[in-house]
Amino acid sequence: MPIFFKILLIAACANQAINNLNLKNMSDEILNLINKAKTQAKRDAIMGFVTKNSKVAIKIAVAVFLVAIMAISYSIYQKSQQEKYSEKLHRALVDQQIGETEKFRAALKEIAESKSAPGGVKSLASLRYSALLVQEGKQDEAVKIYLNVADCGSCEDYTRDLARLLVVKVWMADPAELAKEDLASRIKKLEDASDILKLNIAEQRALLELNKGNREEAKKIFSEIEKDAEKHPSLKARAADGIKMSEKE
Repeated sequence: MPIFFKILLIAACANQAINNLNLKNMSDEILNLINKAKTQAKRDAIMGFVTKNSKVAIKIAVAVFLVAIMAISYSIYQKSQQEKYSEKLHRALVDQQIGETEKFRAALKEIAESKSAPGGVKSLASLRYSALLVQEGKQDEAVKIYLNVADCGSCEDYTRDLARLLVVKVWMADPAELAKEDLASRIKKLEDASDILKLNIAEQRALLELNKGNREEAKKIFSEIEKDAEKHPSLKARAADGIKMSEKE
């Protein structure tokens, strides 16, 4: 091949290589531009969304902040109320010890009737106040307070069960209540709602049936108590005595 053609071929190849390089550079630049455009579009979309929904976002943030403030405030309020009424109850018990009966009664009544007293303190004051009412012959008022404690959602299970048992004991000591046909069913209702003192309430129902002369029913209840009272020796022993009494003619 003549030297002239070789030079032309080399020049053509070089030119093609340059063109390819330029095309590659152009492709890279185009891809760069496309990527930048996509990134910018995403940013614009996000900014557009934020701008469009900024009022909603601000309202949500404010609402969350207010809820947090309310929760903290309520916690502080509960703590102050707990301290306030615990102190009142303590002073009432001191008044009882030194013979200030009227002050003692008034303080218990105030706590028992308060709508802001914490459940634990209120339930203790209510049980003690109800006992005073029973001593004064005001059984109906006492039962009403006992039932309120039994329905107290923030009170401990034992306290609620104790209130139910005390209701039953007030009824069992009242001749007018003993004469009512629905007494057994009312006791059973409280028994079914109980857990810790369930068997103690069942014992009262068994005694009621025994008192009414329903010996078979009384024996049945006492037998169930004896079977379930493994962890309560004294209650188990009383149930065994109840079975014997039920069998006597």
